[in-house]
Amino acid sequence: MKKEFNTIKKLVPLIYSLGIASTGIGIMSGVMVKMFGEEIKKRLLEFKLMGVIEIEIHNKHNKTKIEYHLLEGIEKYLDNFVKKNPKWKYEKEDYAGIITGRYILTRVYRTYHKKSDEDEDYCHECGRYYDV
Repeated sequence: MKKEFNTIKKLVPLIYSLGIASTGIGIMSGVMVKMFGEEIKKRLLEFKLMGVIEIEIHNKHNKTKIEYHLLEGIEKYLDNFVKKNPKWKYEKEDYAGIITGRYILTRVYRTYHKKSDEDEDYCHECGRYYDV
């Protein structure tokens, strides 16, 4: 019992330093994400001055395409697009709590669930379960 206690006692400074390091990394990554978010927002405000907005389109197999449209009437354009194409949805981009002003247009795919024959305990010929 004393041997296990001494082993744990030797590991306490290591665990403490790992905790401090992970906290520091968490704080730094939060600051970096906010910094990148501000840069994205600044870039999109420059686009806004030009009267253009950026739309990121996510398609099947995570293929991403970026299109630029006129800023005037973009909400109406997206609303009409979603009405005509009900399998699509759009949303404003939220990057680490910062609304950047970009729109993300995403194709919604239906998920199919196949019945797995390996998981079920039943006879494939008659359909009765074995445990009954």
